[in-house]
Amino acid sequence: MIIKELCKSDIKLAAKFIESKNKYEESNVGYCSDTYEEICEDLTDELEEAYAENPFVLAYEGDKLVGVVGLDYDDENKSAEVWGPFVEYENWQHCAMEMWKELIKRIPRKTKITFFYTAQNANCIAFAEKLSTKNINHYFIMELKKTNFKLKVEDGICTELSDKFYEDFINLHESTFKDSYYSGKQIIEKISDNNKVFIIEEDNDLKGYIYVEANAEFNEGNINFLGVKDSERNKGFGKKLLVCGINFLTCRHNIDKMELTIRKGNTPAMNLYKAAGFVIKKELKAYEGRND
Repeated sequence: MIIKELCKSDIKLAAKFIESKNKYEESNVGYCSDTYEEICEDLTDELEEAYAENPFVLAYEGDKLVGVVGLDYDDENKSAEVWGPFVEYENWQHCAMEMWKELIKRIPRKTKITFFYTAQNANCIAFAEKLSTKNINHYFIMELKKTNFKLKVEDGICTELSDKFYEDFINLHESTFKDSYYSGKQIIEKISDNNKVFIIEEDNDLKGYIYVEANAEFNEGNINFLGVKDSERNKGFGKKLLVCGINFLTCRHNIDKMELTIRKGNTPAMNLYKAAGFVIKKELKAYEGRND
């Protein structure tokens, strides 16, 4: 078996390999794309944005590609999310571990590393547990198709986040989503025509917010964060924010399909999303470790 780093000339082959694995629940990696075109784009972006060394490695048996694993590394947060391992080899764990030994050299020590696998992905779950990670949570990925959207709320309730509320927004986000993949400051930096934060405020008091992203190229949208002040919950603000975010995605960008992630056991949020028409797409197990 030969382990090599991903090159631009390998992207199409690697994307086909990942697509062939990620479309099945028993080999699905949580937030990795599952269509060839999106995977190609993501791999290209990862190579171009690589913080230091190449963040993906491949395994070959002769001329045959038998494995791919990579890292989406965030230098600002000193964290990495694992793509894979995707393996087609008789000794699955051996192939995965040989790739991992090479991959882990490519990021700084003490990096926080997270793994997201479908509950049915026994090979990857066993791999993560071999690395002495801890199971930090269970999540559901939920999906909404535009035609199934059920909620209606009057217009004019929400407004776009302005610099007047930046500090309040950051404080609410950090207290609601501790150690999340985007900080409040990072979300503000991401605001664009496609990415928006909408808020509800009354008498200069920020009640809640929603952050959504539109990917018009692939006709997909994401509800990344929805947060309401503890003291303002059960007043309908969450519903109003959700409708505002979905209306932005569907009306402004003509998005047909949206996804969000919810922690298993968050019953109030689950009830809201189901009432809006979201359905569970898959269950994920999340693991966390460090390369000490």
